[in-house]
Amino acid sequence: MKLNQLLAYLPAMYYTSLEPGGPAFHIESQPGIGKTTVITSLPQAMKRIDPTGNYGVSIINGACFTLMTGMGFMIPVTDEKQREISKFTQPTWMFTPEGKHLSEYDGGFIVVDEVDKLNLDEKKIVGEAALSKVLAGHKLPDGWVVIFAGNRLTDRSGSTRDLDHLINRRITISIDNDVESWVDWARGEKLLPETITFAEENPQLLFEPKPEDQRPWCTPRSLHQIDITLRALMSSFDTDKIPTDPLVQELVKGGIGAPACAQLIKTIRLGQELVSYEDVIANPLKVTLPGKPDAMRLMS
Repeated sequence: MKLNQLLAYLPAMYYTSLEPGGPAFHIESQPGIGKTTVITSLPQAMKRIDPTGNYGVSIINGACFTLMTGMGFMIPVTDEKQREISKFTQPTWMFTPEGKHLSEYDGGFIVVDEVDKLNLDEKKIVGEAALSKVLAGHKLPDGWVVIFAGNRLTDRSGSTRDLDHLINRRITISIDNDVESWVDWARGEKLLPETITFAEENPQLLFEPKPEDQRPWCTPRSLHQIDITLRALMSSFDTDKIPTDPLVQELVKGGIGAPACAQLIKTIRLGQELVSYEDVIANPLKVTLPGKPDAMRLMS
């Protein structure tokens, strides 16, 4: 499945998991291609199905998830018969990043991100949430379901052994590498035109195979991080020209690796040879178009 297709199917996945006995979904891919970003856009995706609904997203990071973060802290309380009993505080996953309790919404996704990095005991806990809607002893509020996102054992990303009972309680969907979906997202996020053109022209670098030796390499995530870095440099030095000096190239290479760095810098310098955006707007009928296809695409 492609990321654009995943976005279109999110409401259907939500309603499927909401049904009694309905399966949870597990979205897997190689690291850094944007699956979590798409999953957390459920509130926006639900607008076309339920325009007046109020949906949210709560995120659990599997790499940091422990029994205590799942259950909350146990404190002694006195009941109406003056007996001391144990009670658990409400864990942080019961609240969205906006600080609202899950019960304040009509429903939503509890995203167990990096699920492949959970310890085995914690995998048993989230497995119960997938089937019975009970997470670490806490019943999920009405309208809330669990969805999983993670990498594969072959991705060398710290994955732990999977459990058969968890596999049997979910539908696993693999996300394909897809330039078009990423470009749509990048345009919406207003990434630099040079970054987008680089991705369009170099899909083999955007989804560069993980190197055998451990060094930086290009993924949609690391390319986005470099775009953020370049825009921050432009802002810091108060310039509308993307810097390409040797120090900047070291920064870029440290994020996306040498092959992608060389091609991205080439694309940036190509853009700097074009007529400025302001000149195009001022005299659109008199601008001389470049002759090379890649330069034409970048100017567009």
